[in-house]
Amino acid sequence: MTPKDYKKWIPADESGILGKKAIQINDAGRLARAVFLHPLWGGTYRVNSDYSCKREYMNSFLLFFIESGSLDYVYEGASFTAHAGDVVLLDCKNHNDYRSSGLTRFSYLHFQGNGVQAYADYLQDVNGPLFTDSQDAGDELTSILDQMRSGDVSLSRRQLDELLHRRLEHVLVLLTRRVDESLEVHYDDNVPPDLSAAIRYINRHFDSDVSIHALSKILNTSESQLSHAFKRHLDMGVHQFVLECRISHAKYLLTTSKIPIAQITKECGFTVSSHFSSSFKKLVGVSPSEFRREFS
Repeated sequence: MTPKDYKKWIPADESGILGKKAIQINDAGRLARAVFLHPLWGGTYRVNSDYSCKREYMNSFLLFFIESGSLDYVYEGASFTAHAGDVVLLDCKNHNDYRSSGLTRFSYLHFQGNGVQAYADYLQDVNGPLFTDSQDAGDELTSILDQMRSGDVSLSRRQLDELLHRRLEHVLVLLTRRVDESLEVHYDDNVPPDLSAAIRYINRHFDSDVSIHALSKILNTSESQLSHAFKRHLDMGVHQFVLECRISHAKYLLTTSKIPIAQITKECGFTVSSHFSSSFKKLVGVSPSEFRREFS
């Protein structure tokens, strides 16, 4: 989506809003829209019990940080309430409905980006949309909004996009880390305990041998159990997840560095350049060299 598209999704008149801290629309560059996590728009609202919002579909993800009061949600067929200090993550491609039952102040941010669907699906499967007592992630969310509001003229468009990408990624990492820590303490038989460990390992070692056979030995689990966990919770196999991590990193290197493609091939865990090129084109739609020319 472009800034022109955002405006049709922002209601001109919303009841129950007592005050708004300027809605910020982020005009991300072409590179950011293709490669990075990037904010679309966000703001801070102070609302009363007349405030509500219902949405059937929008192609974005939405983060909330409840600063005071509470919001009631209906999402994915379930109802829950987020209180002060809580963070909520919604995939707006699914029906969502939220409202306030009293005086509430919250910050929110719509965003998109490369790889965010896998993050969102994983967090939804193992935790759900509500992250209680997540002040650290909430503080980072408000920092992103402050950065968008500041209009720092010392930063180029590319520099601002890279900064916002890192901060958004940090929010998701904080939420993922919180879930991983919770799973280690509160084990649920419905959530395989090895899944988060496998994802952490792949994200750190995708440049090495991370076949399902190697992973099962490192994590001391069976190949069938690991395969089932990935397919159930991420809707893809281990091989596909590793491949997407490698290609995501390759896209980043192609657009933010002058490293030769042959070296990028090795740094992303590919041993044969033709395999890298064919895998990249299959997932991205163009060859690595074409992608670099288009977005660097």
